[in-house]
Amino acid sequence: MGFDLTRQRSTAERLTEQRASAVQDAVNRLNQRRVWLREGLKNHQPFLVLASLSFVIAAFLRDTAAAGFAALAAIAFLVAMFFSVSLDSVRTPGLAAIMAFYASFRYGFFLLTLDAVVILLSVPGAALGIILGGSLVGLAVEVVALFGLIRRIRRRL
Repeated sequence: MGFDLTRQRSTAERLTEQRASAVQDAVNRLNQRRVWLREGLKNHQPFLVLASLSFVIAAFLRDTAAAGFAALAAIAFLVAMFFSVSLDSVRTPGLAAIMAFYASFRYGFFLLTLDAVVILLSVPGAALGIILGGSLVGLAVEVVALFGLIRRIRRRL
C-alpha cells in the first residue's frame, strides 16, 4: 500500500509541475506580447495625444454639439490607432484595414474641424473677428506681393 501512495504522490507532483510549467509558458507569452505592444505603442503616440485632446475638449464643452463632435473625434483617433497597430503587426496588410485606418484618421480630423467651427459660431463676435483677421492677413499678403513686384520692376530697369 505504501508503494501505491508513493506512486500517487509522484504522479500528482508531475501533474502539478506540468501545470506550473504550462502556466509559466502562458505568462511568458503574455509578457512578450505586453513588451511588443508597449514598443508598438511608442510609434503611435500621436494618435493617443489626438484622442486625449479630443476627450479634454469634450469634457470642457458639456451639453453641446461641440462636445459630441469632440468625443466622436476621440473615438475615431482611437480606432485609427487600433488599425495602425494591427497593420504594423502583420507582414502583408490588407487593403480594407488600410482604408479603415485612413478613413477613421480623416474622420477624426474632420470632426475636430467641425468642432472648431461650431465653437467659433457659438462665440458672439467670433465671425466678425475671423473676417477682420482674414482681411488683415489678405492685406499683408497683398502688400508683400506688391513690394516684390516693385522690386522686380526696379531690377529690370
